[in-house]
Amino acid sequence: GDVYKRQFMDLTRRALEGSSQRPDLIVWPETMLPSIGFEPDSMRTLNGFGDAFAHLLRWPREIEALSRQLGIPLLVGTEAWLGTSSVPTDDGRIRLTREYEYNSAYLIQGQPPYQRYDKVVLTPFGERMPLISNWEWLERKLLALGAPGMSFNLDQAEEPYLLTLRKDESTIALATPICFEDTVSWLCRTMAYQEGKKRIDLFVSMSNDGWFGWSEADRRQHVQMARWRCIENRVPMVRSVNTGLSVHLDSCGRIVGAVGSGRFGNAGLEGCLEASVNLDRRVTVFDRGGWLWPWLVLIVCVALLAVASFPKSKDQTHEAAK
Repeated sequence: GDVYKRQFMDLTRRALEGSSQRPDLIVWPETMLPSIGFEPDSMRTLNGFGDAFAHLLRWPREIEALSRQLGIPLLVGTEAWLGTSSVPTDDGRIRLTREYEYNSAYLIQGQPPYQRYDKVVLTPFGERMPLISNWEWLERKLLALGAPGMSFNLDQAEEPYLLTLRKDESTIALATPICFEDTVSWLCRTMAYQEGKKRIDLFVSMSNDGWFGWSEADRRQHVQMARWRCIENRVPMVRSVNTGLSVHLDSCGRIVGAVGSGRFGNAGLEGCLEASVNLDRRVTVFDRGGWLWPWLVLIVCVALLAVASFPKSKDQTHEAAK
């Protein structure tokens, strides 16, 4: 709770003290700010109730103050509530409701409303039930049976929204896949390219890999899949992960830096990663043709197998016997 958020703020300050140069952006992992987000309308709604919901406003305000104090933009993961309102309950209390709730990444820069990316592909079995979530009544029944008290109440964004980081007189276009979205090839390609033209400079992936538990192999596999997104799109990536592995990947998928020792770094280790990113304007065949090339290869392979398995004529068999 508050201890971890305070720890992240202290770690951010210590990292800047030991930094060799002033960074253009500070990135926190996914969901490190449990809150309702930074939407001005929602915050005004909560303000109207005085101290009743002060705990939900405290940390967003502290993050804003931290960014202003440091003079550096922050990219933080939190929930985003839209259309927040209140409903009185039978016992005289107040219950908050919202029209939409997203798993989001906020770029804290300038004045609100801040730029926000809402997650497009929700995590299977963590944020949605594949197929089953299409029927709300069936989802409720299965959750009541296997996971009482749990609810899949996050909304899914229709398309990815890119963030624009202002740097002096220039800008840097960011795509911010959240959690396992950096394993979804078509989504990252959609983020990186539009009508065959490259439109981003950098992937910034924010993840909560705590659900891997003790498994180091699963965390490494997550990094390996993220590396493919860099290769496919020729876009570098910085991964910020609460339990590790936090790494810096170049546009060829090579691991340039990591938190901890070894090739991939270490999980469960407190630390920070300073990444000096080299941008890449190259365009790949995959980005120009998408999945056309893999489908062509598959069709050719199927055709060759069909030809190889076609029964030979009697004359061919006789000649082979000689």
